[in-house]
Amino acid sequence: MASDLIATEQQLPPRPTFWGESYGFWCQTGALLLAAIFAFVAIRSSRAIERRKVAVAAIFSTRKDKELVACIRVIGNIHSGDQSIAIYARNDKIDDEKTKAIA
Repeated sequence: MASDLIATEQQLPPRPTFWGESYGFWCQTGALLLAAIFAFVAIRSSRAIERRKVAVAAIFSTRKDKELVACIRVIGNIHSGDQSIAIYARNDKIDDEKTKAIA
């Protein structure tokens, strides 16, 4: 009976393999690897898109803030004038309107 089993095993054709594993194993591994790569790319691109959305929202929200726009204009006028912005750091200028716009 043992000789029948040995004879049967010797008659089987060799199993086709690639690097010691079957072709099905490598197909599954390749599909899993491709899915992981696509997921990584999708996550990276969605993060970049979300950052751009937040930046645009921040820019447009600051343009709607009238007090902020007025302060930016005051600071622009200070810089375009002959005076230095350091003048408004003095104690005697604390209650000045331009100092409040800077702070």
